[in-house]
Amino acid sequence: MKLESDDLSGSLRKNEQDYPFRSERVFNVNGGWFFQTRERCDMGPYESRSEAEIASRHFAAINEKAASTEEDTKKH
Repeated sequence: MKLESDDLSGSLRKNEQDYPFRSERVFNVNGGWFFQTRERCDMGPYESRSEAEIASRHFAAINEKAASTEEDTKKH
């Protein structure tokens, strides 16, 4: 799977300091690249480290959007 890099490199989750990406969450197993979510789920494999990093950013952005939508729904 080839992923294109969106400009998510600076995206942060709520209440986070300036740590947009944690490289220790990306790892290689038998030639495949994976990233680990906060929930300790391994996602992958990807063909390269950079693809796993991009996928990790996409995953975080989607989860943040879902969380903010859920919060907005609860307010109404």
